[in-house]
Amino acid sequence: MDLPRSYSTPGLQAGTLTFLLTDVEGSTARWQVEAEAMRKSIWLHDELMTLSITEHKGHILTERGEGDSFFAIFARPSDALAAALAAQQRLQRVHWRGGPPLQVRMAIHVGEAGGDYRGPDVNCCARLRSAAHGGQVLVSASAEALIRGHLPAGATLVDEGRHRLKDLHEPLHVFQLGHPSLRGDFPPLRSLENHHHNLPIQLTSFIGREHEVTEIRRMLEAHRLVTLTGPGGSGKTRLALQVAGELIDSFDDGIWFVDLAPVIDSTSIPGAFAMALGFAEEPGRNLADVIGSRLRGLELLLVVDNCEHLLEGVAKLIEVLLQSNEQLIVLTTSRESLRLAGEHRWLVPPLVDIEAVHLFRTRASGPLEPWTELEPAVAEICKRLDGIPLAIELAARRVETLGLAELVRRLEDRFKVLTGGSRTALPRQQTLRGAIAWSHDLLTDDERRLFRILAVFDGGFDLEACQAVCGEELSPLDGLSNLVDKSLLVVEPRGAAVRYRLLDTLHAFAAERLQESGEANEFAHRHLDHYLELANEAYQNRLRSGELWLQRLEQDHNNLSRALEFSVRSSRYKSLLLVGALGWFWKEHSHYMEGRRWLDLVLKDPHAEGAALARAVGAAGLLATWVGDHEGAHHHLLESLRLWRAAGGQLEVALALEALGWHHFSANEEVDAQRRFEECLDISRELDDESLIIKAMSGVSQILVALHETGRARPLAQELLTRGRRSNDLVAIHNGFHYLADVALIEGDCETAEAAYRDSLLAILKVGDQLETSFEIQGGAMAAAGLGRASRALVLGGAMEMAWERLGADVEVRFWTGLMNRYFGMARTQLGPEAAAATWLEGRAMSFDDAVRYALEQSS
Repeated sequence: MDLPRSYSTPGLQAGTLTFLLTDVEGSTARWQVEAEAMRKSIWLHDELMTLSITEHKGHILTERGEGDSFFAIFARPSDALAAALAAQQRLQRVHWRGGPPLQVRMAIHVGEAGGDYRGPDVNCCARLRSAAHGGQVLVSASAEALIRGHLPAGATLVDEGRHRLKDLHEPLHVFQLGHPSLRGDFPPLRSLENHHHNLPIQLTSFIGREHEVTEIRRMLEAHRLVTLTGPGGSGKTRLALQVAGELIDSFDDGIWFVDLAPVIDSTSIPGAFAMALGFAEEPGRNLADVIGSRLRGLELLLVVDNCEHLLEGVAKLIEVLLQSNEQLIVLTTSRESLRLAGEHRWLVPPLVDIEAVHLFRTRASGPLEPWTELEPAVAEICKRLDGIPLAIELAARRVETLGLAELVRRLEDRFKVLTGGSRTALPRQQTLRGAIAWSHDLLTDDERRLFRILAVFDGGFDLEACQAVCGEELSPLDGLSNLVDKSLLVVEPRGAAVRYRLLDTLHAFAAERLQESGEANEFAHRHLDHYLELANEAYQNRLRSGELWLQRLEQDHNNLSRALEFSVRSSRYKSLLLVGALGWFWKEHSHYMEGRRWLDLVLKDPHAEGAALARAVGAAGLLATWVGDHEGAHHHLLESLRLWRAAGGQLEVALALEALGWHHFSANEEVDAQRRFEECLDISRELDDESLIIKAMSGVSQILVALHETGRARPLAQELLTRGRRSNDLVAIHNGFHYLADVALIEGDCETAEAAYRDSLLAILKVGDQLETSFEIQGGAMAAAGLGRASRALVLGGAMEMAWERLGADVEVRFWTGLMNRYFGMARTQLGPEAAAATWLEGRAMSFDDAVRYALEQSS
């Protein structure tokens, strides 16, 4: 049976502490071949370790354990040593009950730790433990100085000298615990000095990337050639060296680092390999053959750095070496893969947010206090720099001279700001521009032209858009693949489709090249024409496949905004066409403020009549409706209806009437709203257009609900739901459930209402309309209040109030306000004034996404 590890709750405060870290040597392999026997042995191991630590006043941090390891903290280092000695003596004496004897390695170190018991001193202790052998106890100099004079009877501390350990800047002075009862004839420590390698000493700490290191180690177990790719400054070399350091004791014949950055031509590649491996030339023999013959039969790891400018020559030599030695493993770094059989390419990802911020703080040359106030600004800097380690390090070095606020402002011209790297680094590693220019200069002429053309896009783009912008003179298909291979372009799979994106830093570099070429205006026009065509196509198909087109437009939201910016400067007519085509998108996806800003700008001087103006004016009225601008909505929508009637086309007339109906509804003019919706329904039936019939029915159902005519509203809402399901219309399904929920809430059937609001919420979430989503959450909150769950009701009510403020929405519909007053009033009475106000504020502090999750989790 499994026995849970016993432990005592840590009672020590953060500060200077003594750490004892232990683990079982070779346990992973033994679990794989003798799992049941290991289970018995680990059961005993845990009991003996727990007893030894707790009887010497140690505190076990079980949540920090890793399988069979222990992490304990002590107030006094002498107690930690006594605990380690007692544990080793018990482990030697115990009868293992049929399980294999366990050899445990231990390390003791004194240092600082934060409240979560993490930090560089804990990492130092872990590295010291990794240098030990099973049955051995190692003690750092910081602990030895305090233990000296307080040793247990018979114990000694043997000076093992100074040792370089993985990922530590300075060598560590190490001592070994000696005692007559303990073994003393251990092999040399597993330090860097005692392994064959030529890995360069790292002068800075390695930040984050624990998952990446683990993943690359796993790949090296499965593949004999692994290539780390990524753009300049992404940290490929540093990551490869960290992995190599982690594997220092895994290769009997060592780990050897070959840096090809200084190598100019392919003829010098064998010489660089030979120099790194310590091989001399042999007269009359090809140097590549010499390297291959001398490596034959050796078990080693080759780390080959900076291959991108010598791809063909490097690939040929590595292929020969892999074929001549089946035990050879090769890890390379390059802007693009070697394209050898059996090669496993792995794109180095950007640093995640928390790692990027930690790197910035660690490398900052000036003070960063108080950190809680500065962290959001640092996070914004790291985000704008795409999590690229080189860019973040260069930015951090500017803090002392610029300050954070000025640094953020100057990132608009990042290539002038992000300079001043290490003087000993290669020129291309001293500035951000140099790192990217190195990759850019290795491109062909066509690849360079395509790269700079891509600067016209903002965010992601697909192949169709790229082809439209490039035109006939440049076929982008192969070029895109090559830029991806060379780590200058990111692929973003979206289901069955594929989109591409330039990182912001690469985009800024490409934009500079595009301006220098004199082609920027030409390709901006092509970009505008493509996205105008896309917006028009979406507008024409909005009734029958609206959800799909909304997703498509949202994907290209940034590109549409960029096209609008250019159209305002270059073609007022195209800008009118574009805002008119996008009005429904802005409304359905709750981009109210953005849409109104563009429409106000373009409609100041429209230079058009007819359908183009009708569409744009209608869009302005549609958005005005949902932000509470009733006067503006009425004016624009009446004008749109007039223009559509003059232009002809009953479909657009019906939609203009529907929009007017919603305006009247939001203005609490129910009679006028019902008249407009019924006019729309009559035209829809004349046209026999199912999508239009559904829209008109939605409006009529809403008015019946608002008038509390629940007997008429319920069957119409049920019919709407049936039609929506039949045509797979998510908006109709959402509305059908919503009106059924409203009816139930009006009648006081809160259980039915809560379930229907939840079904409506699930449907509208797939559409992406935040305002409609907020109505479902409000409705569910009111139903919860009616069911006695006052806290839940007010939290969600407060969250949606804040959501409306963020959206700029202003919907004071009389019947809905009356329901909220009724049900939220019940909740406030139940909690009392002070608790109700506090709960409402708690909801206002909640993000929209968190509120959605809360609504779904709590009502399921």
